[in-house]
Amino acid sequence: MTTRIHSELRNLALAYYRGWVSRDRYLSIRQEYLQSITNGETPKAIDPKRIAPPKKKPIASKSSRKRSNKNKWILIAVTIAVLSLIIVSIYLGTASSPKRTVTTPVPDNHTEKATSLKSQSVTDEQRFNAFLTENFISRRTWDSDALNSLRLKWLGLSQEQQNKVSNTKVFQDFSGALIERIVDERKLNNIVPSDYELALMTAAKNMGMINAIPNP
Repeated sequence: MTTRIHSELRNLALAYYRGWVSRDRYLSIRQEYLQSITNGETPKAIDPKRIAPPKKKPIASKSSRKRSNKNKWILIAVTIAVLSLIIVSIYLGTASSPKRTVTTPVPDNHTEKATSLKSQSVTDEQRFNAFLTENFISRRTWDSDALNSLRLKWLGLSQEQQNKVSNTKVFQDFSGALIERIVDERKLNNIVPSDYELALMTAAKNMGMINAIPNP
């Protein structure tokens, strides 16, 4: 395999790893490229536009920012004026009306206890599962920073807490998704080595899933 072919496939893999192209688009371009090699043809270079990062939104010009700041200050001034009028009206109305005794309701002890228990009901295990759901299970692309945070959050749990989390459905769904991604990355490594697979394997090792991964 020539250096050019290796470079083309590596750039394609990096674009997929960085989230610039979807998984379906990545597999389509890769399959088309490898099919040319299988047919004994010299594959065409991958168009950089197909694997380029998304275009950034244009930065607002200085004039538009000035207009925005000016409008903001006008809005603040109008808000202050309206609030001043309301305060004056309330003050005048209070001064002209007879004084009334205000009775402060006594809070129910049962209500206070229920509110206190509700605020304390979220456990570390639930917070960890919420982190898994938000950053992994509900996402198509897994971020490397999230994988690093996952290791720290997992090691922050006690052995008992880790055992409780391991028996939840959220953790089992994440475990299956993690193993599936490792297997997919191993297939890609036949062409281009992947640092992403190392990050996935590290997470699996720390969380006790290493033995569940099929042999390559």
